[in-house]
Amino acid sequence: AKETGNHGGLLVKMGLTFAAEAWGGWNGSFDTGNDLCWFNSGRTFESCCQAPPEERPESCWQGVWLTPDLCCRALEPQYAQCYEDIEARVEAKMRMLADLAAGMEVQGDLQSFTLVHHHITVHQRLLSHPLGLWSWACSSARSPLLWSE
Repeated sequence: AKETGNHGGLLVKMGLTFAAEAWGGWNGSFDTGNDLCWFNSGRTFESCCQAPPEERPESCWQGVWLTPDLCCRALEPQYAQCYEDIEARVEAKMRMLADLAAGMEVQGDLQSFTLVHHHITVHQRLLSHPLGLWSWACSSARSPLLWSE
């Protein structure tokens, strides 16, 4: 698999920049926060960010990426673009795998078809959990499963 670049350095720099910005404290404005935190999670902006602290469910901040600084503020444009780029890469990978699987199915190669279909399912699950996708991309910045063409 051909690697398309070292995205790990970029993601680490972005993470450090975000942490530095977050360290400055919450700016006091609420919109709907970071929609990536709420999508398909069972958590809501209202219950985790707007409810009085004593009424907030413990589940709000369970997980490495789930913090008030990340979730209760809108995602900065550069981070939203980064996520969109990661998401687009996963979608492109899924299309490529689907084409590959279709060819294997036509050829009757059931074993290879099953293996490729498993990878498609993994990528679909990543897309259904945005922070999981982000976490995977950041922790596997050189993985050919994401960054190869």
